Amino acid sequence: MDTKSKNKHLPAFAPILLVCFAALALLLAIDINNKRAYIYGNPFFQGDFFYGVQVFMNVRDITKYRAEYENYNRLSEKEKVSEDTIRQWREQFDYLTNETLSGTIMIPELESSADEELKLSPPVASSLRALQEKTGQWMSAEWSKQVEDAWQSELLDKTKKYISKRDSEYEELKRTAARLDPIIKYSITDKKNHQTYTNRLSNPNGALETQENSETTHTMIFPLQKPNKQLIWLNDYFKANQLEGSFTFYAAVEPADLAFGTEVIMFKDYVTLLGIRKQLQFEFAGLVAVVVAIILLLVYMRKNGVKENVWSGTFTATWQCIPLDIRILIFILASFYALTYGRTVYDWDMLTPSNSVYRWSLLAMLIACISIYLNDALLLYRRKGAVYGQWKAGYILTLSRLMKAAFVNKKILLKSILIFLLIALLGLSVCLGLQESESGVWSLLSVIYIAAYMLIAVPYLVKRVGTLNYVLAGMSEICAGRLNVALEERGKGELSHMIRQLNNMKQGFQTALDLQLRSERSKSELISNVSHDLKTPLTSMINYIDLLKKESPLPGESNHYVHILEKKTQRLKMLIDDLFEVSQFSSGAVVLALETVNVAALLQQALAECSDKIEASMLHFRIHIERPHIFAQLDGNKTWRVFENLIHNALNYSMPDTRVHLSLTEEQEHVVLKISNVSAYEILFDAQDLFERFKRGDASRNTEGSGLGLAIAKSIIELQGGRLHIEIDGDYFKVTVNLKK
Repeated sequence: MDTKSKNKHLPAFAPILLVCFAALALLLAIDINNKRAYIYGNPFFQGDFFYGVQVFMNVRDITKYRAEYENYNRLSEKEKVSEDTIRQWREQFDYLTNETLSGTIMIPELESSADEELKLSPPVASSLRALQEKTGQWMSAEWSKQVEDAWQSELLDKTKKYISKRDSEYEELKRTAARLDPIIKYSITDKKNHQTYTNRLSNPNGALETQENSETTHTMIFPLQKPNKQLIWLNDYFKANQLEGSFTFYAAVEPADLAFGTEVIMFKDYVTLLGIRKQLQFEFAGLVAVVVAIILLLVYMRKNGVKENVWSGTFTATWQCIPLDIRILIFILASFYALTYGRTVYDWDMLTPSNSVYRWSLLAMLIACISIYLNDALLLYRRKGAVYGQWKAGYILTLSRLMKAAFVNKKILLKSILIFLLIALLGLSVCLGLQESESGVWSLLSVIYIAAYMLIAVPYLVKRVGTLNYVLAGMSEICAGRLNVALEERGKGELSHMIRQLNNMKQGFQTALDLQLRSERSKSELISNVSHDLKTPLTSMINYIDLLKKESPLPGESNHYVHILEKKTQRLKMLIDDLFEVSQFSSGAVVLALETVNVAALLQQALAECSDKIEASMLHFRIHIERPHIFAQLDGNKTWRVFENLIHNALNYSMPDTRVHLSLTEEQEHVVLKISNVSAYEILFDAQDLFERFKRGDASRNTEGSGLGLAIAKSIIELQGGRLHIEIDGDYFKVTVNLKK
């Protein structure tokens, strides 16, 4: 049974699983497509960060160190400053002094200029200022001598600064080259000096070792034919200095010093590459598994006939049991979390891949949830008035109505709120007592409140619960029909008022029941008396009709009139008998003689009794009796009367030239009799109305019958613990009798 129940509900969830799997497959396919470049290469070698930082900065520093600072530490201080540099300084100095002489530039401007090239050293500027203050004019002899002295002082100052700057730059470039030596192998050729600088090893043939491009290495040769915008300056530097260089970057070499950034980033990029490839393996395997699951699910849905009506039927009906405003809130939360997880779903965690699988699955379920909501919104849009109806039955309006109902009796509301607060404070006191156990004040207050709650609130609640159980027990007694039980009022308040109202209601029920019983008794007595009083003259009429029939042939049409009188008196006799029998069933005066009865034989006997009428009718009976011996504990005479009434009912009210189907089958606990036919009259009332007394299917009353047959049959069946049920579908009439075995 449990397996059947599961299989019954599985088709309703098959479309949901299909949406989840489809969303998961789409997410996996998108990520695999976005990261396809990582399968056979290393896209980190093509990024802006690689060109802008790792290529530009590192190649510039290495080239500058080898081309400009080769053997720099062996040079004297005089050799560290080239004649071209000194000549440039002299030209600049002469330009400044000539401009000063002509008055274009003033001494204070030369002393305070922000541009180092347009600024004189402090001693030179002081000498020129003193000369100007002394004479107030520029004299050529003094000026020439002063300028020469100033130049010597300026040369000394610039040389010291230049050498200090070069030394610092040399040390920095030296450290950079040493740090980059494991991860960048290079070969730089200076065409001007016909020298080659390299950190590559030579093979036995004397050629330099080279490395082809792969996922862990990348080689670039300068000057480039088509440099990108980030390498234009570096490319021009190689051309201007007549340099050629080959640089190979190694990504898989772990840096020795993690304090520096570029090689650490380069190594981390390679680690990330390995992680993404591992991720792609998981994703590809997952995509294959999900596609297989989708195919199997589609085969299952096609095999079991799962169609759109399952989605819009069983599941949608269950889904729409959730209030509309709650569904809207869930949709907003699902959309928010889908966007949140959508931003991080492609971040792969190599240490705990299960977290990534969890994020993928959760996002797929969120997408499926959103799809369900969109389908729900479409269904609501197509149905007129559905949105208003569901909103009216939503959580907010329902809560509003409940609040209005709660405020009808403010005393009960206030007591409920007070009890809720007391229970909440109890929990808070226990938490404070445990958390602040070292604090004497809070611990003492918690103990006092808990003790007060146990001594006051708990007995009050127990007493109220006991009173409520007493009221519920009294209500159960009243519902069971035991109206002689008196409920004792306990205490005061709403429960006491409820007990008082229940007592009043019980008394009203008792009064109404007494009146009903008196009325039924009077009615039964009236029916019995009337039936008895009618039987005496009816018997006389029947006897006189029999005497008339025994006379010699009567003149004229007298014989026809006698036949009509006989027919009507027999019908009146049947009506009086049925009426008397109904009164007995109503008063409960009927005693059943239960015995083991062969129901199949009993039905055959009833059919045999009615065989003349069946043959005379224009109906075709189709009879199916499952077995010749079907037994049940029944009153044989009264059950035969039920069968006879039902057969007569089919004979009287079936359309001519139609079939009447009669079947008798045996079940585990019941014997089932079914009689179905096509009615000759239009049935314009409910099926249950046929069980009313004197209700007939023939509104014109042209057929035989009293209108009491089905009422009598229903009473007999129910007295034996069975059930009689009628179904009407247009003119199709079906009676089902369940007899308890």
